Amino acid sequence: MNTLFTLDTSIDHFNFFHKALENLETKTTQEYKEEVNYLRSKLYLIQEDFDKCHTILNNLIDTKLELKATLLKIKLLDKEHKKQEKIDLLKEGLIKFPFSHKLHKLISQDLAKNIELRIDKQDNLVTKGLLYLRANNIINALECFQKIDDNHPHHIQVQTLIGRCFLELGKIDIAFEQFKRTLENVKDRSNELYTNTLFYFAITHIQLGKIEQALTHLNHIERLNINFPKLRALVSFYNSCNIQESHFKTCVLIISFNSKQSSYFINIEQNENTKIKTEHTLSFALEHNNKGVHYLTNQNINSALTSLNLAIQIDKNCVEALCNLSLIHTIKSEYDTAFSYLEKAENTNNTNPLIFLFRGITYYHLNNYNLAIMQFKKALFHQPNLEIACLYLGDVYYKTNKLKDAFEFWNKSQKTGALQHLVFRRTHS
Repeated sequence: MNTLFTLDTSIDHFNFFHKALENLETKTTQEYKEEVNYLRSKLYLIQEDFDKCHTILNNLIDTKLELKATLLKIKLLDKEHKKQEKIDLLKEGLIKFPFSHKLHKLISQDLAKNIELRIDKQDNLVTKGLLYLRANNIINALECFQKIDDNHPHHIQVQTLIGRCFLELGKIDIAFEQFKRTLENVKDRSNELYTNTLFYFAITHIQLGKIEQALTHLNHIERLNINFPKLRALVSFYNSCNIQESHFKTCVLIISFNSKQSSYFINIEQNENTKIKTEHTLSFALEHNNKGVHYLTNQNINSALTSLNLAIQIDKNCVEALCNLSLIHTIKSEYDTAFSYLEKAENTNNTNPLIFLFRGITYYHLNNYNLAIMQFKKALFHQPNLEIACLYLGDVYYKTNKLKDAFEFWNKSQKTGALQHLVFRRTHS
């Protein structure tokens, strides 16, 4: 039936189409009559006979064609310039069909139009910046927030938003300083703004590998607000990691959900102690590996490469250093080298979840989503609470239009709250 609409629907042919649909309706079974009516509504939309189009689409509510009817009605309301009704229908549609890729795309397009209409005046900048955040355009959001004057009534709140932008752009060191300055300027240390900013300050500590300092801030938040979301889960997780000074650090590559933004590295912890083979490894390979991770989290790839190569010269089987090196070669698009480091790591320890996680990231970088999914699931088999693997699985499923699976794994990736800002950007864009 849809082949009817591959033909030229110029005004001269409308009568032909109407007759064809009437003829089709008399011959088809009841099961397909709704399809005929849907096609008729498309024809009325082209004819701009909006009343008849509305009548048919309303009759398709609570049928198997409701999603298609909703999408068409959104186009209809757009043609009628009924902006508020269109927004209301988008919201209703999202509640009924939360995993419709087409509906999400229409919402993004509508959001982009809304942003374009706003002028860069002080009164509009906060709203415009928030809309850019909602559209996952972090750079434009940051530009809006940075234009806001010191005397703006929401100046302090905006400083936290600026920190959030830097955090999501992977500029962890700049975000760290931004949150630190903002906290110093918040007068009321019992209010929500202070605790929220302190939470993100703690997250920057975690991503920079400063776990003990992060726990100090998180415990402070608990004293201020015992009901702060996910706080206990986050504190419990990092306490279970039993972070010691003499442990090997690893980082993970965050490939931006928005292709306009650069990838970056953050520190990652496992909830089990790394087994140190010898005192020699402990004293030398560890030092160079951890230095390499420090350089990576500050996005200094060349210095990281030097330190990590020194680590594997001392201990050629240092799994953490081999994994960290694989990420560097992945971001440099040297995939064969990345895979070879991971193969060496797996030969040393074939149960370390990071090996499978990093191999999955490399496949993800190559757009080989099926193999990426297999590797991320292997990582979760060895460490079920590895949230970054869940985040990546959500991203892969989103890219392959499996929205229900995407949201399932994104939700799993925020149990502790350490990746909450990354998950929020995905589930609200």
